[in-house]
Amino acid sequence: MDVSFVGHDGNPDDPIYHIPTSQADHRVLPGTGYEKDTLEDLQLWAWLTALAFNQIVSGPVGVRPGTDPPDRILAVDGTEYPLELTVLTVQQLRTRLGGVRKLARLVHERLHDEPSGFAHLAGRTIVIAAFDLDRALPPGTRRTDVAEQVVTALREDRGFMGDNLDSNRLAAEGLPTTIDLSGGDYGEFAGLKVRAERSAVSTGDPVTVVGAAQAEFRLIEAQTLVKEIIAKKDVPENRILLISAGAPDSDGFACPLDFWLFDALWQHGLGGRPHPVHLDCVVLQAWGKPLVAELYRRPGAALPWPPPTVRRPTSDQPQ
Repeated sequence: MDVSFVGHDGNPDDPIYHIPTSQADHRVLPGTGYEKDTLEDLQLWAWLTALAFNQIVSGPVGVRPGTDPPDRILAVDGTEYPLELTVLTVQQLRTRLGGVRKLARLVHERLHDEPSGFAHLAGRTIVIAAFDLDRALPPGTRRTDVAEQVVTALREDRGFMGDNLDSNRLAAEGLPTTIDLSGGDYGEFAGLKVRAERSAVSTGDPVTVVGAAQAEFRLIEAQTLVKEIIAKKDVPENRILLISAGAPDSDGFACPLDFWLFDALWQHGLGGRPHPVHLDCVVLQAWGKPLVAELYRRPGAALPWPPPTVRRPTSDQPQ
């Protein structure tokens, strides 16, 4: 599927980000029931390792609990910095995405509670996809009822998409003149399409269930959301605000779509300088990746890392 970036109402400064149908829920931590402090520790660890990877802060860095606010106190070279932690997710803009993700988890649990009834799904991935989030799980829909409907349908073996093809056959014989892609179609439930695919990688589970979604957002929506977060966290106790995109939730799942928000803000910034009263710096990180963007720095603020600069090639470097 093509991914396009087009101006909104003809305004090239406010592009629309079209997210193709992609996995919207991904387990990154084992188990469930992670407390707020643990999730904050994971955010902080990811950020500090990204800074170290990019040789921005080499440490040692002292960390102790804050008074909430702030969440933590950093100590670098004898100076302490009050740090507040928060997250940025597509779900904050598209609330129905949360229902799609939770439904996929419900179906996954049901299949694993009764493995003998779904042996025909071994080696397959069940994709529960919202091609139109506005139609997904209409108000009044009970997720448990929809999950049970999906589970009932999955008791039948309907194959999987492209089940008449495999890479070895394609390599030896080439594509057939007619390609049947109808396998694995389990129909639509509450605005969600359910399809079985061949699992690309082995997860150790007999069957994998993933929630997927197609979505879009305007750049100005992402910028406005971050500005609202900044305003909420701009209190006297906080000096540095760390916003994490793609961070795990209390059940150990992360949303890969969140990185689209990071990318949009990485490219375009906040579209105008914010004016916090108390915060000296706002940092955005892509959780689990060595990517960090400084969205705001108060002029003259004393921080444990230098301002971003553009490195110019010297005369002995290739131009």
